[in-house]
Amino acid sequence: MNELSFITKKLPLLVVSPFWFVTLLLFIWSISQMFSVGEQEGWVSVTGEVTSAEVKKSVLTEKNDSGRTINVVNFDPVIEYRYEVVKLEKVFSSTQYRTGMKQVYSRPADAEAFLREFPVGKKLTVYYDPDSPEDSVLEKATVESEIVLLIVATALFSGFSLFLIVLLKSQ
Repeated sequence: MNELSFITKKLPLLVVSPFWFVTLLLFIWSISQMFSVGEQEGWVSVTGEVTSAEVKKSVLTEKNDSGRTINVVNFDPVIEYRYEVVKLEKVFSSTQYRTGMKQVYSRPADAEAFLREFPVGKKLTVYYDPDSPEDSVLEKATVESEIVLLIVATALFSGFSLFLIVLLKSQ
């Protein structure tokens, strides 16, 4: 087998394998997110207050397929809020909107639009873990959103797995 033949036969496998690995990680992560929904069931709700809201710009440098370095710019809406746990007589502060993935936008206008719902001084519901009151969120994970993530991850993982099996059998 000459070198070109070897490359053309192995190239699809080399291209698909990283996608399979990434979808495996997504699948595992989505299962862990399902467990976080159950953990939040016992969380307590209190009234909190927005203390600041701003868009933070982050730049991630990575290489594209052709090896060129590119900058990926994201805009993260950051909401800082405080809440009091009366039985501990303690005030806590957090920026955790929800568990799992952060709200991230590719356009600053979208991040700013999201933040318009959270003006400084706004009263809002905060959910905190009674066993670890410093852990809090503004939006609890829902079974529905996590099931959608799990279905997408399962479909991608299954599709790439099937494609890999077909590729391996054809070689």
